[in-house]
Amino acid sequence: MLKQEKVLYLLRHAGGRRTQSFLMDFERPLSEQGKKRLVILSNYLKEHPISPEIIFCSKAKRARQTCSVLKTYFPQTRIVYHDYLYSVSEHLLLELLNLVDDSISHILILGHETSLTNLVYLLLKKENYPELKSLHVTPCTLIRMRLSVHSGWGGLNYQKALLDDIFSP
Repeated sequence: MLKQEKVLYLLRHAGGRRTQSFLMDFERPLSEQGKKRLVILSNYLKEHPISPEIIFCSKAKRARQTCSVLKTYFPQTRIVYHDYLYSVSEHLLLELLNLVDDSISHILILGHETSLTNLVYLLLKKENYPELKSLHVTPCTLIRMRLSVHSGWGGLNYQKALLDDIFSP
C-alpha cells in the first residue's frame, strides 16, 4: 500500500479575558491582547497561506471568535464545532483524527493548550526535536506537522509526524 502525505495544523485559540470563575471559562471572550495576536497571526497567514480542508474547532467562545476571524482565509473550508475539544485528551484527539475520511489531506484543529501540546508530544518522535523539551503552546501558536501514513488518517500513530513549522506571535 502506498503512503499518503497528510498535513495537520494545530492552532491554539487567541487569548481570552481573565476570569475568577472556572465555571465561566468556557464563555470567556477574546482579550485585547488576544485580538492583537490574532492580527499578527492573520498577517502571517497572508504571507504563509495554509489550506485546511476541514477545521475542528472547540465550542469555547474564544475559540469560536478566533475561528470567525480566520475563516476568511479559508472560505470553502468545512468547520466542525465540538464541545469536547474544550477539555479533551490527546488520545481522544488522535481518535478523532483516525475517523477522518482518507480523502481529506489537510486538517486544522483549533483548540486549547494542554491537549494540543500533548498531541504534539504524542505525534512527534521526541528525540528528533530536543528543542521541544519544554513546549508550551501559547495563544495563537500555529503548528504544522507532516504525516506519512499507509492507511490514511486511520493509520496515524504515535511518533510518526515530522514538524514543519511553529509560528507564535
